[in-house]
Amino acid sequence: MMAPGDGRATLLVARLDGTDYAARFEPGGRITDLLAGLPDRPDPTGSVVWGTVRRATGPWWEVDIGPDLGAGVLARKGSAMLAPGQSVPVQVARVPAEPHKRIRLTRDIAVAGRLCVYRPLGAGHQIARGLPATERQTWRTRLDALGRRGAWIVRSRAAACDPDRVAAEAAALADGWPPVLRPAASGTVLLPAPSLIRMAWTDGAAVDAIAVTAEIGRPADLPATAPAPARLRTDAAGPWLDRLAETVHEAKRPDVALPSGGTLTIETTRALTAMDVDSPDGERTAEATNRHAVTACAQALRLRNIGGLVVIDLLKLPDPQARDRVMAAFAAAVADDPRTVALSPRLSPLGLAELSRPRRGRSLAEVRRLVRDRL
Repeated sequence: MMAPGDGRATLLVARLDGTDYAARFEPGGRITDLLAGLPDRPDPTGSVVWGTVRRATGPWWEVDIGPDLGAGVLARKGSAMLAPGQSVPVQVARVPAEPHKRIRLTRDIAVAGRLCVYRPLGAGHQIARGLPATERQTWRTRLDALGRRGAWIVRSRAAACDPDRVAAEAAALADGWPPVLRPAASGTVLLPAPSLIRMAWTDGAAVDAIAVTAEIGRPADLPATAPAPARLRTDAAGPWLDRLAETVHEAKRPDVALPSGGTLTIETTRALTAMDVDSPDGERTAEATNRHAVTACAQALRLRNIGGLVVIDLLKLPDPQARDRVMAAFAAAVADDPRTVALSPRLSPLGLAELSRPRRGRSLAEVRRLVRDRL
């Protein structure tokens, strides 16, 4: 039976206090990535449904997507041929945490795999720039040879994989798409939203094994390319769950203690996530504290599933070379994030570091808010 730190990177899927978690354990037993979700309130992000166009409102089409989801907005740019009353397949791109904001929809439907992304209604393959130019052309030829409708995005992680494995995943994604698109009632689901474990597998860092607790069971939609899940006995799950509970508890705290004695404070607002660095020693240890802070920030992004715009107020550094060293350390800290983090190369004139990270599922803060609202 597997145990934390047994030499394998392992994805654990478990339920604690009514919340589902997918946590990646490194071979040493440390958790590096954490996703959370509520079994009774699944996140519809990524689901593909039939919608009915209601009306144009400014730059948006208002689209009815059924009684469960209500209405969402679809950008009119690129959708000029739509008309009120028309049925159209749309994908839920984002469900804002703020109740006053509308669900964002897209017609650029994308079905994500670990190595590639299938765009059933798209045209023109997109190959990651990390692959050599000669290989990019070879990939376009291979994807055309599949004889499937639509287009693919080949992800950069495919560069280290057997091409046959990538092609097999591409074909499987295409085969999972409904072959006939007949207009249906608003809210009719064409493809459900990815489960927590599928999202953790397709978008997360690599794992050698997957472990599930008895409460979760074996997810039916786990891709065939993923390691087979192992069911953890109740007596064997204790060390896993203890480590998970500790990590969740720490990730819920607004403050992160830094080795230099400083503090990184994290606060989520409607527009962005703000982080502030404090130090009792002031400028004397400013560079060291900032370096510790950017490392803690990179870890918090993954453990709290923070997406969108993030702004970090670092300690002041009068020396331009010191500022460059801190930003170089920041770039190195986010380099192994399984999602592509867009980091500003330099501090702003006000000493702020800025980054953007793709949103995948609900952040830990959003899940906590939903739990509070339910009580």
